Amino acid sequence: MTKTSAALNILKSYSCSESKIPANQAEKEILRQSIIYIAGLSDSQNLGICADRLEQGLLTLREYLKALEYEPPENFKSEIDDYRGVYIKYNTSRMSYLIDAYLGEYRGVLISFQSIDEEIAGTYGYFPLDLFS
Repeated sequence: MTKTSAALNILKSYSCSESKIPANQAEKEILRQSIIYIAGLSDSQNLGICADRLEQGLLTLREYLKALEYEPPENFKSEIDDYRGVYIKYNTSRMSYLIDAYLGEYRGVLISFQSIDEEIAGTYGYFPLDLFS
């Protein structure tokens, strides 16, 4: 099995209808390294973050962007009044974002890897909000 196949298998194991939490620190580190590795092979990524509160979602976004070696924006503008649930979509190729209310049950991070390589291209997650904290 290639390193790419192994990393994709790890990401796929988190891609289900139920949120999965790494069992221990070693598993958490393997997941982190798999995300970073596949991101390095892709052209860009779209991050989709579902969080309880805007502050939590923005912190998660900043942590994931730093881990993927992007410079997070200094300030995010949002007109969301209801902080009971938030969805943040971030496009790394445009460095643009959308923040909206989210009433769904899922919490975590979806990552869509953009690539002309069909093996790499795909959407995976939900990954833990605190994976890179």
